[in-house]
Amino acid sequence: MKRGFAVTGFLLYLIVALYQINFALGLINMPNFIVSIEKWIILLGAILIIMGGIKYLRRDYY
Repeated sequence: MKRGFAVTGFLLYLIVALYQINFALGLINMPNFIVSIEKWIILLGAILIIMGGIKYLRRDYY
C-alpha cells in the first residue's frame, strides 16, 4: 500500500513539473524564449522538481 502512495507522490511531482516545463518553454508559441530569463528560472525549477520526484520515488516507503 505504501508503494502506491510513493507512486502517487511521484506522479504529482511529474504533473507539476510538466506544467512548469510547458509554461517555461511555451510549447504552443515561443517567440522570445532566449531573451526572457524568467522562463529559464522556471525551467530550472521544473528540472529540480523532476529530480525531487525521482528521489521521492526511490525512498524506501514501500
